[in-house]
Amino acid sequence: MVSGVVERKDFRTIADATLSEFFTHAPRDAGNYCLRMTSGTTDGLPLFLVWDNQFTAHGLFAGADRLLICTGSLAARLGNALLLRNGMGAKKARVLCADIQDMTPEFSALMDDFKPTELYGFSSFVRRAAAFFSPETGAGVRALLFASEPVSPALRNVFKSVFPNAPLRLVYHTNETGALSKPPCGHLPLDSYHVLDGVSVVIDDPDETGAGDILVSKRISPSIVVEKYRIGDIGRLHHDPCPCGETSSLQLLGRRGYDYVRIAGAILLQKEFERAAEALNDLFDDYRAEASSQVTDSAVVGDIVLRVHRKDGMWSDALAREIARRFSAELFLTPTKTLDDLVRAGAFSPLIVERAPEPFKVKLKELKLTQRTD
Repeated sequence: MVSGVVERKDFRTIADATLSEFFTHAPRDAGNYCLRMTSGTTDGLPLFLVWDNQFTAHGLFAGADRLLICTGSLAARLGNALLLRNGMGAKKARVLCADIQDMTPEFSALMDDFKPTELYGFSSFVRRAAAFFSPETGAGVRALLFASEPVSPALRNVFKSVFPNAPLRLVYHTNETGALSKPPCGHLPLDSYHVLDGVSVVIDDPDETGAGDILVSKRISPSIVVEKYRIGDIGRLHHDPCPCGETSSLQLLGRRGYDYVRIAGAILLQKEFERAAEALNDLFDDYRAEASSQVTDSAVVGDIVLRVHRKDGMWSDALAREIARRFSAELFLTPTKTLDDLVRAGAFSPLIVERAPEPFKVKLKELKLTQRTD
């Protein structure tokens, strides 16, 4: 184990220091700075900090011309637009911020008129927007841009059919530290990155394959350096020469699932699964949950498998159906919608309940996120 690790709860002090530095040392060019607030999804405590674009901005938008942004709330979309203009290499780009509610038949005419050359956002959102592109407009897209998000092979095939001339370009960053990787060189798999100059990565407590928690050290402002910050992702370092000239790369294996996973536009919180399971403690004694996604003709659909164990060994199809019914009605995947609601809306498949005849050997009830390859 690496000593002196900065955990998420410790980062608040660093975030406060960025604010103090900004307000006590007036910047010469305020446009080079961004105010950022994290979602607080992991621990319920959003962080408010100042990004110095000199140290935190990525180069994913360099050369962008007409960019369609497909991300989150209005505040998130406007924030991304400002980040793009201030320090991310596309000050002259025209930007259109789309909302999921804009996905109506009229959106096709808007795309034909705007003719985006790049798309940036969540892969599930971009997948939904893709349905409104004509073959001619889709062929004019030059790149699909994503940040720190896995893109399944099935989704890549969909993007290739709609945007035949648009390679996928991914960078690795976090909302706390900013950019961690260089712009893609074109030689690495989509889950691998060349670490940005000035960034140090260590794998904490690696297993026999070299996989473990990613710890990051980097400067985020003129006077503030983050040392060994556990960002919550699992990865593996490779020390092999790349045709681009780099000598090492970081493979991102996924998000450590003990807090949450994000899938099909919803956030699956471990503590919410715990709450729902407690409400059903008359039906089972222990559980494990696994989430995945599949690509349909019109959207990305989430799947959840709930494996449950009963100490008395009793099991029947009727019991499995009752667990599925009650758990789906109890589990909230957005602030206002349950799994049952999202199943009716077509965003998730019906919950699958499976019997676990033996007690679970691993005691940690972490949410497991898998990526389908079909």
